[in-house]
Amino acid sequence: MKYTNSSIGIWISNNYNDDNNGPLITSSDPQATQSLAKGDVVKIQLGAHIDGFAAISAETIVVGASAADPVTGRQADVIKAAWTAAEVAMRLVKVGHKNWAVTEGIAKTVQTWGCKPVEGTSISFCSFFGIDVLIV
Repeated sequence: MKYTNSSIGIWISNNYNDDNNGPLITSSDPQATQSLAKGDVVKIQLGAHIDGFAAISAETIVVGASAADPVTGRQADVIKAAWTAAEVAMRLVKVGHKNWAVTEGIAKTVQTWGCKPVEGTSISFCSFFGIDVLIV
């Protein structure tokens, strides 16, 4: 299969940053030269666009975590809360549901772990040749 129009973007955010971070190595942004350390919580987000169809996927990891040295405490709570909230959100996105129902489901879910969702949670609507963000 031949692709006529494609692109890929990768963003990495660590610890307290909830935004997309992808500074160039030549950037004057201090995060461009930041090194990851054991225990850092890191979000890796990948966006791909192929012939007009776009998708985004993300994963959260803790640097240095393993079966012998598992994630515990608030880090574990936050990661589990986010993962479960994403599962709930995917189940609530269906014909006839409103955006606020998804936001409400996320908020109720993360409370189980004593967490709060980031204000301004958004739902991205994918369309041909684009991802349009609507704040809910």
